[in-house]
Amino acid sequence: MEATLEAVTRQTFGKNETRRLRRDGRIPAVVYGGAGKNGSGTPISLDPKLLMRIIKSESGINTIIGLTIDGGKATQVLVKEYQLDPIVNHLLHVDFYRVAMDQV
Repeated sequence: MEATLEAVTRQTFGKNETRRLRRDGRIPAVVYGGAGKNGSGTPISLDPKLLMRIIKSESGINTIIGLTIDGGKATQVLVKEYQLDPIVNHLLHVDFYRVAMDQV
């Protein structure tokens, strides 16, 4: 069974924006691969509680996640890397890679 997450595209960047996101209960993330500006990643924000449930599940970071960005079509992604706060063990940032299920 595939896990699902909903995300919103970020338009602003920087330390202050990241702090505002975390204060509002979201975390910054980047989706690499596929469509992006000049082949770069797509910056998004998402709910860290839902992602932690997936990371702590039986399949962990190997779970294929259906990521819906701005209410669009779900994209299949894998967690490539995530950063945790060393003191309180909360998610700080996540990197996703798009998975093309039709390619090897």
